[in-house]
Amino acid sequence: MRAALALVVAACWTGADAPITAPVAKPSPPAPVDLRISLERTACFGRCATYNVTIYGDGSVHWHGIANVRELGERKATIPRARLDALAAAVDRSRFFELDERGQPSIEESCTRVGNTTSCNFTNVRVCSDTSHAIVVVRRNGRVHRIDDDHCESTPLARLEDMIDHVGGVERWR
Repeated sequence: MRAALALVVAACWTGADAPITAPVAKPSPPAPVDLRISLERTACFGRCATYNVTIYGDGSVHWHGIANVRELGERKATIPRARLDALAAAVDRSRFFELDERGQPSIEESCTRVGNTTSCNFTNVRVCSDTSHAIVVVRRNGRVHRIDDDHCESTPLARLEDMIDHVGGVERWR
């Protein structure tokens, strides 16, 4: 009887309580950033590279070569999250959303009158030709801002434009 009882106990015993371990989860990719940055370089009277590049918050890059570039048409690539984060930080450093539609710090237009003379600080009157424009559009966190940099005068955007090209890997297609 003792032997039968020992046999029943032995058959039911599973050993010491083993620790319960959860299956190891694979890390999921980071969630897409609410960000879309487009750069369009327009034509000029010479042989300016003409293309569009758009970088999305999931790291995808879309290129469309139009003229005077190595790769015409559509191309796609993906960039690492760290490069996307660096580009987002550059947008912040440039104070992009505070610049006017020409890439200059916003200045309120005003007029003053002295005697019979009125002087105004109109900032949107300028003549410039034969330059390739860089049109940058940033969509971020529900905000959208578009700047058309005609390269007629220095703007805070030149570095950002170059960084968009660099981060997007444009050199392989341009």
